[in-house]
Amino acid sequence: MSGQATTQQLVNQMRQDLQILSKRIQELEGELDEYSLTIATLESMDGERLCFRQMGDALIERKVGDVLPELQKVREGLVQLIRKMQMDYQTKEEEISKFAEKK
Repeated sequence: MSGQATTQQLVNQMRQDLQILSKRIQELEGELDEYSLTIATLESMDGERLCFRQMGDALIERKVGDVLPELQKVREGLVQLIRKMQMDYQTKEEEISKFAEKK
């Protein structure tokens, strides 16, 4: 009986880890949406126009033309990170299914 309880606890822990990963993916997707909206707004502006970018606790005054490539780079990094995390999610989901079937 104790073996089954331990197995069930392990499956539950794996599912909890999966939920945490899912929540993190959702948070990153929200962040990606914010970057995309900001980029779309800045793309319609003159590159010489001044804008403010928050860096930590400080607001830095920069030109749109300088900030836009940086934001696009961050957005691309987020896209890649989300894809990797989604693949990790699928892999872990398959592992849980296989593990649960064995027991």
